[in-house]
Amino acid sequence: KQWYQRRVRALEVKKFLDPTHYDDNFEEEALRQTSMLLRAEPHWKLIEPLKNIGYRIKRSFFLVNCETEVVGKQILNWSEIGPYYSLSAKEMTSLTKLLTTIQHPYITPVTMAAFNQSGAHISRPFHCSGSLRDLMCGTKPKSQFSKKYMGQRSIMCESDIALAGRQLLEAMVFLQDRGFPYGHLHSGNIMVDTTSNGNIYKLSDLENFLLGLPSRHRHLHVQHGGIKTTLDADVYNFGLVLYEMATGNVLQTPTTDMIPATVPSALRAILESILSTSAQRDGLPTLDDLIADIFFAPTTTSTHVQPVLKLSSKHKQAINIATSCYEASLSNDHKSVNQLLSSIQGFNSGKLKKAETNDRSAPKI
Repeated sequence: KQWYQRRVRALEVKKFLDPTHYDDNFEEEALRQTSMLLRAEPHWKLIEPLKNIGYRIKRSFFLVNCETEVVGKQILNWSEIGPYYSLSAKEMTSLTKLLTTIQHPYITPVTMAAFNQSGAHISRPFHCSGSLRDLMCGTKPKSQFSKKYMGQRSIMCESDIALAGRQLLEAMVFLQDRGFPYGHLHSGNIMVDTTSNGNIYKLSDLENFLLGLPSRHRHLHVQHGGIKTTLDADVYNFGLVLYEMATGNVLQTPTTDMIPATVPSALRAILESILSTSAQRDGLPTLDDLIADIFFAPTTTSTHVQPVLKLSSKHKQAINIATSCYEASLSNDHKSVNQLLSSIQGFNSGKLKKAETNDRSAPKI
């Protein structure tokens, strides 16, 4: 309830401070955009809208299916472009289509993608088990975000953490090697595919970076001096997911030197290499470093999906520009946060200089 009240207040403040981008009509706009898409794609049919199942205020979800292909239920989302969007409409249209061609055993496939100058529609298979966060909280994926995550998360066993970690690392290393930035890993963006051979954990929401959306952990990134690139963000976000799986809690601070004693020693060493204050000072490990750790030894999970991701020279050029813009915004936010912290420290220590002015007029009321 407290989280929901904070979310409502945050939305009200955003509407007051930025009425242009946070008006009262974004839900209506999402429905309008989706209706237009489904009219243009008559073989796709709306089953039901899924209201408020995610944390992003300006993202809407719909359950759909395709009448001409046996793909099962799909979850379709509409997202408006974000504050860090830097691509042209032509570049984004091409990259959006590219998303439907990406194949990897540990990446949720995109079955339909469409972009216009306002935002993008992306559809994926609907997983009945939901996300990793749904699994840990014992909730159903179609429930409202403000209600389904109020309870305590369960702690995953060491073998399941190692399995999930290995699969996520394989997916992120694959994207890294192909030159496709991610930067949006969190437990809600990891889909759980339940099979007879066990759970398979899959990355989702690859479009977030292209759309210029802020990471869920952006508030931590800008306070962490070691996060300067999208690859740094991937490593750090991976550490946050490991911490959540191992402790059942979400880390609220940029770093921690207090990993619970209940965490297995091998996993504790990995968490310390990513989340400790010394890691912030001395540097984070790379994805290649992590996947080589014996804790994430290769698993025997069988899959018949062959990895595919082919970027053209134009795709690479557009992605490089978007990456540079994103990292520049991260650097600017780092500077702003550091200046703010310096001002606060100066105020607390009484070292702020007294403002000089020749204005002796009485204050106006």
